[in-house]
Amino acid sequence: MPVFRYDFVAQLALARQAHPEKFPAIDPMRNEDHTRELVGFLPWAITENYGKLKSGFSYLKAFEQNGGTEQEIANARANIVYIMGVMGHYVGDSSQPLHTTIHHHGWIGDNPHHYSTNGRIHAWIDGGFFNKIGGANLEDLKTKVRPATLVKIQGRDARPEEMFQATMLFIIEQQKLVEPLYQMDRDGKLSGEPSTVKEGRTFLEGQLLKAGQRLGDIWFSAWQQAPSDSYLSSQLARRKSQGHQSK
Repeated sequence: MPVFRYDFVAQLALARQAHPEKFPAIDPMRNEDHTRELVGFLPWAITENYGKLKSGFSYLKAFEQNGGTEQEIANARANIVYIMGVMGHYVGDSSQPLHTTIHHHGWIGDNPHHYSTNGRIHAWIDGGFFNKIGGANLEDLKTKVRPATLVKIQGRDARPEEMFQATMLFIIEQQKLVEPLYQMDRDGKLSGEPSTVKEGRTFLEGQLLKAGQRLGDIWFSAWQQAPSDSYLSSQLARRKSQGHQSK
């Protein structure tokens, strides 16, 4: 897969043009936002925000180390918090198996194992299950969280330019859970009923833990791998030498 989002978009457009029979027909009445020709961009969104976060940390370090004003430092920190929050949405999505499959709102096509075709299954996994059982046990999950580390790829620390590949591998691992999730749903283990709640809770809380852990690792990686902003540092140094620093 290409690392850059728009390279992928170009490839997708060429594939659609060359093999229109492999793509479902698009209903113009349901395509007012012109997105039906596209597919999900989750790995690109995560990687792009990792890049933004690295840039944010570079700015912050430059301001903190080279005489930035209180307002400049506060603004840099607020920008970082915003990007971290946006990343939380995308990384959380990456741990939800139904975000990795064409079967995202019920099983489509051949269905020999009698999986649910109900489109509401997506919302149920996203939050309906936990709403029914009173929420995830966050205090228990906290005890299972390890300290953040650099994101890994093939057992070693991923280099900054490998974040896309590492993200794709993480998503592929969650995709392997699509059928087990549908099997649990078919067998009533995701119903939220007291007699079967344990297995469903364990599965979905495990995915929450994966997402939180992964998010922390990406944040930590961005902080550790943020390059020095030599241009901003030099401008701050010049300003300081000229006595123009303001409070």
